[in-house]
Amino acid sequence: MLQDYLNKKQFFKFTGPPENWITAIKYMTWGLEKKYLTTWTDIMPGDIFLMHSMSTNTRLKKFLKNIESRIIGFGVVGNEVKREKNEFLWIEEKEKKVNKWPLLVPFSEIYLFNQFPSPSFLPDVNSNNLDEIAELAAQLLTAAVPLKSVPGFPVMGSFSTVQNNVVREIFNYSKRLFVIGSPEDQNEIYTPSPLLKFEKKEDIFRYGTSLLLLSDINKKTINKKESLFIRDNTLLERADNAHQNTLEKIRNLFKERGYDIYFNRHVDLFATDSKRSYLFEVKSYENKNFTRQARNGLAKLFEYEYFEIKKFYCDNKISEIPIFKNLAFSKKPKDINYIEFLNSLKLGVTYFSNSELTSIGRSFGINKI
Repeated sequence: MLQDYLNKKQFFKFTGPPENWITAIKYMTWGLEKKYLTTWTDIMPGDIFLMHSMSTNTRLKKFLKNIESRIIGFGVVGNEVKREKNEFLWIEEKEKKVNKWPLLVPFSEIYLFNQFPSPSFLPDVNSNNLDEIAELAAQLLTAAVPLKSVPGFPVMGSFSTVQNNVVREIFNYSKRLFVIGSPEDQNEIYTPSPLLKFEKKEDIFRYGTSLLLLSDINKKTINKKESLFIRDNTLLERADNAHQNTLEKIRNLFKERGYDIYFNRHVDLFATDSKRSYLFEVKSYENKNFTRQARNGLAKLFEYEYFEIKKFYCDNKISEIPIFKNLAFSKKPKDINYIEFLNSLKLGVTYFSNSELTSIGRSFGINKI
């Protein structure tokens, strides 16, 4: 599973002195120079970054002897909107009054190779507390990965991409991990993600912003919390067998009929051709939870149509064509009154009967696929 997950990710290396990494952990963000604007724009939720602590250009040399260049951890880019800052955040910026790293990359999770204080307990880095910062840096560097242990790691430059096999070596290096998570729910802003053309079922992991879903990572993490583990509710739903089986059948149906099929971290399935489009939200229906699942699904369908599909049409410079919105259940729902309510909102309700996608109540485009 880890390999399938990694095959769909983008990997970056961020390089800076250890004191800058303490600031990054405190604010769960990293900053890039303006010259990286094009690549910064391409960084997406779910991308994985490696935390490279450099041994040069650090203010901590007089406090720490024999500082080595090491990889202190890795993490995941979060869902928050990337922003260009105007304030000074890192110590060099504050001292020189220069906004050197304005392009911020938000983090959802950081995995360190050694135990470390939570962000709320970390001090701001300044010239008056470098002795305290040096003690924290020593914690970061303890058990960190020496670069000589990872052949092929890109040493040069403050920012670069990293090869998949190098990332895998770093993931496998440590026997234990310490996770720090950002309080996403307190600052949640809906962020549309580009729709990806569907190729195979492992594609669903592309925009996942938690690594704790992976058993290889989960079993090494010594301080995981339920609140972090459920960060990717959509991925957890999609991992459900009933959900996955229904979604796979719908994909196959549209694939056989020649539609282009898309998805992203929000959208289960968007299928389109030159004449019409279909937006599906798939729900498992196993424990008499139809009303709750339907209520959740109808909100998502309107939300995705407004944010995700409009963005898709705009990004691809194509005219909007009719969209049929449907909820698909793993079993036949029985609440006719609620189905009539969904139909009144121009939402279809479907399930598979004898391998055929069947509408209950009014049909919204199913007979036109």
